[in-house]
Amino acid sequence: GAGLVAFAVMSGYFEGGQNISRTKPISALAKQFLIPWLIWFVFFAIINIARRQPLIPLDDGLISGILTGPSYHLWYLPLIFILSVVTNFAKRHMAQNLFFAITLSCCIIMLTTSPVWITIASDIQSPFSQYLHILAPLLAGLVRGLHRTYRMGFAAPASLIFLSLTSIKSPGVGLPYAIGLASVWAASSVNFQKIDIRNVSSCMLGVYL
Repeated sequence: GAGLVAFAVMSGYFEGGQNISRTKPISALAKQFLIPWLIWFVFFAIINIARRQPLIPLDDGLISGILTGPSYHLWYLPLIFILSVVTNFAKRHMAQNLFFAITLSCCIIMLTTSPVWITIASDIQSPFSQYLHILAPLLAGLVRGLHRTYRMGFAAPASLIFLSLTSIKSPGVGLPYAIGLASVWAASSVNFQKIDIRNVSSCMLGVYL
């Protein structure tokens, strides 16, 4: 849905935006993403054992079961770890304008070929189908983060949102992608430092300040 798309866009956005000048070694990225994944993996594994359920789903093989995890939503963190390793390598070894051009090109290719990879995703096992489906929003988030660095106007976001809408016939792509991309792009364009939250708080008797 659009919520997952927006979450993926934000993941890429923060990596390519305010963290563009920061790089981390693989060991630090593993500590940031894989240690929490492992902790929750063990937590949900214990729950599955207590419920006398399979530790991990093995219908599609051991590797697929481990990456999917004992709880279905755990597939996301290993993917973000891989994305972070790749983007950190790019930030260290590529000029930012080249990084932007490659990321934007890959995102456009993913959006324009959605009818093809949607069919492929429906035929492959979890979590690789989810990885394929969420790759374009992650790339779009990187584009947005890098886009803010270069202040390239409205061209890049408008083109990606338009391409999303042209994929309206692809299940789970057209409208969810367009809504998710547009929401994050709009929110990241707001200068929250100029917003006085006290005006909102006064309407709520100060409860949320």
